[in-house]
Amino acid sequence: MMNYLSRVLACALVCLSFCSTVDADFIGDDIEASLTIDPDDSNFDETAISGTATVIDPGREYQGEIYSTPNGIDIDFFVDISDEELMFGFERTDSSNGGFGSGFGRTVTLNIWDIDWTGNPIEVEYLEQSVFGDSNWEGDPADFEVITTSTSIQIDFGSAYRLGGDGGFITATYAISSAAVPEPSSFGLIGLCVFGFVRRRSR
Repeated sequence: MMNYLSRVLACALVCLSFCSTVDADFIGDDIEASLTIDPDDSNFDETAISGTATVIDPGREYQGEIYSTPNGIDIDFFVDISDEELMFGFERTDSSNGGFGSGFGRTVTLNIWDIDWTGNPIEVEYLEQSVFGDSNWEGDPADFEVITTSTSIQIDFGSAYRLGGDGGFITATYAISSAAVPEPSSFGLIGLCVFGFVRRRSR
């Protein structure tokens, strides 16, 4: 009996070794994105990130002015996505020569969808953050909530941050991969293997 079970298990493992998972191939794909800011405020522009973009590498897919002050400080939000990474962040330009920091404390939700990825859920893993100037997140990007499906990514983050000096920026980078769940056809192959052994055994 044990020898029989061992053969069934070995067959299942062989089948699994041939199971295909879907690899990312975002370059050239048309994706959609949106940005929401809570609580809403007329000083902040949610439409800075919206609409359709074609994934290119290198290069940012989305960039827009999310916040501007009368004294000449502008804050851009940007998104840069490739086959393996998703980076987003804030970037500051300063024509006021004031030299002071700027920032805001609101929950920002970044949605990206219509991603040309089928079969398996998307897996997003925090990698690193980068800063320039007197800049920092007030919160760890590793703790930002990430919700994924096979065609979408949503990241919710408390956007309290500080950007100091002209050209100050802050980013968070995440790795994108397949969750490596066998496709339904792979499960069917495993089932055929097991069925064949059971039928042969019954004879």
